[in-house]
Amino acid sequence: MYAAFTNASLSGAGAAASHFVGLANFKKAFAADGFYNSVVLTLVFTLISAIIGQNALGLMLALWMRKSLRFVRAFGGAVVIGPGVLPRSSRATCGTRSWPKTDP
Repeated sequence: MYAAFTNASLSGAGAAASHFVGLANFKKAFAADGFYNSVVLTLVFTLISAIIGQNALGLMLALWMRKSLRFVRAFGGAVVIGPGVLPRSSRATCGTRSWPKTDP
Protein backbone atom coordinates (compact mmCIF):
# COMPACT_ATOMS: atom_id res chain seq x y z
CA MET A 1 0.00 0.00 0.00
CA TYR A 2 2.84 2.39 0.80
CA ALA A 3 4.38 2.11 -2.66
CA ALA A 4 1.04 2.83 -4.36
CA PHE A 5 0.94 6.33 -2.93
CA THR A 6 4.63 7.24 -3.35
CA ASN A 7 7.02 7.65 -6.25
CA ALA A 8 9.18 4.79 -4.92
CA SER A 9 11.03 2.70 -7.50
CA LEU A 10 13.25 -0.36 -7.37
CA SER A 11 16.38 1.39 -8.55
CA GLY A 12 17.76 4.85 -9.22
CA ALA A 13 17.00 8.10 -7.44
CA GLY A 14 13.41 7.08 -6.64
CA ALA A 15 14.63 4.10 -4.65
CA ALA A 16 16.88 6.22 -2.44
CA ALA A 17 14.39 8.95 -1.61
CA SER A 18 10.70 8.52 -2.27
CA HIS A 19 7.96 10.93 -1.37
CA PHE A 20 4.17 10.90 -1.13
CA VAL A 21 2.38 11.60 -4.44
CA GLY A 22 -1.18 10.69 -3.43
CA LEU A 23 -3.43 9.45 -6.21
CA ALA A 24 -1.11 10.55 -9.04
CA ASN A 25 0.00 6.96 -9.67
CA PHE A 26 -3.62 5.84 -10.07
CA LYS A 27 -4.44 8.77 -12.37
CA LYS A 28 -1.45 7.82 -14.53
CA ALA A 29 -2.49 4.14 -14.62
CA PHE A 30 -6.10 4.87 -15.55
CA ALA A 31 -4.98 7.31 -18.26
CA ALA A 32 -2.55 4.83 -19.87
CA ASP A 33 -3.51 3.60 -23.33
CA GLY A 34 -3.47 -0.11 -22.54
CA PHE A 35 -5.06 -0.05 -19.09
CA TYR A 36 -8.63 -0.98 -20.00
CA ASN A 37 -7.43 -3.54 -22.52
CA SER A 38 -5.35 -5.11 -19.74
CA VAL A 39 -8.38 -5.25 -17.45
CA VAL A 40 -10.49 -6.92 -20.14
CA LEU A 41 -7.77 -9.47 -20.96
CA THR A 42 -7.32 -10.26 -17.27
CA LEU A 43 -11.05 -10.86 -16.80
CA VAL A 44 -11.27 -13.03 -19.94
CA PHE A 45 -8.24 -15.08 -18.87
CA THR A 46 -9.67 -15.53 -15.37
CA LEU A 47 -13.06 -16.56 -16.70
CA ILE A 48 -11.73 -19.03 -19.24
CA SER A 49 -8.88 -20.58 -17.28
CA ALA A 50 -10.07 -20.56 -13.70
CA ILE A 51 -13.82 -20.94 -13.93
CA ILE A 52 -14.47 -22.81 -17.17
CA GLY A 53 -11.13 -24.53 -17.72
CA GLN A 54 -10.41 -25.89 -14.26
CA ASN A 55 -13.99 -26.87 -13.46
CA ALA A 56 -14.67 -28.53 -16.81
CA LEU A 57 -11.31 -30.30 -16.87
CA GLY A 58 -11.71 -31.44 -13.27
CA LEU A 59 -15.22 -32.77 -13.88
CA MET A 60 -14.17 -34.62 -17.04
CA LEU A 61 -11.17 -36.16 -15.27
CA ALA A 62 -13.27 -37.20 -12.28
CA LEU A 63 -15.91 -38.83 -14.48
CA TRP A 64 -13.24 -40.57 -16.57
CA MET A 65 -11.48 -41.91 -13.50
CA ARG A 66 -14.75 -43.07 -11.91
CA LYS A 67 -15.52 -45.44 -14.79
CA SER A 68 -11.96 -46.55 -15.54
CA LEU A 69 -9.85 -49.54 -14.67
CA ARG A 70 -7.84 -49.55 -11.46
CA PHE A 71 -4.57 -48.84 -13.31
CA VAL A 72 -6.08 -45.81 -15.05
CA ARG A 73 -7.42 -44.48 -11.72
CA ALA A 74 -4.00 -44.92 -10.11
CA PHE A 75 -2.23 -43.22 -13.01
CA GLY A 76 -4.75 -40.38 -13.13
CA GLY A 77 -4.47 -39.87 -9.39
CA ALA A 78 -0.68 -39.73 -9.64
CA VAL A 79 -0.91 -37.15 -12.43
CA VAL A 80 -3.32 -34.99 -10.42
CA ILE A 81 -1.71 -35.33 -6.98
CA GLY A 82 1.93 -35.68 -8.10
CA PRO A 83 2.68 -32.06 -8.95
CA GLY A 84 1.46 -30.96 -5.53
CA VAL A 85 3.49 -33.54 -3.62
CA LEU A 86 6.67 -33.82 -5.67
CA PRO A 87 8.04 -30.29 -5.22
CA ARG A 88 7.69 -30.51 -1.44
CA SER A 89 9.36 -33.88 -1.16
CA SER A 90 12.18 -32.97 -3.54
CA ARG A 91 12.85 -29.76 -1.60
CA ALA A 92 12.97 -31.73 1.63
CA THR A 93 15.33 -34.31 0.14
CA CYS A 94 17.65 -31.72 -1.42
CA GLY A 95 17.62 -29.66 1.75
CA THR A 96 18.63 -32.49 4.05
CA ARG A 97 21.35 -33.70 1.69
CA SER A 98 22.90 -30.24 1.46
CA TRP A 99 23.32 -29.85 5.22
CA PRO A 100 26.90 -30.31 6.39
CA LYS A 101 27.48 -33.58 8.18
CA THR A 102 28.62 -33.27 11.75
CA ASP A 103 30.21 -35.97 13.80
CA PRO A 104 28.45 -36.67 17.10
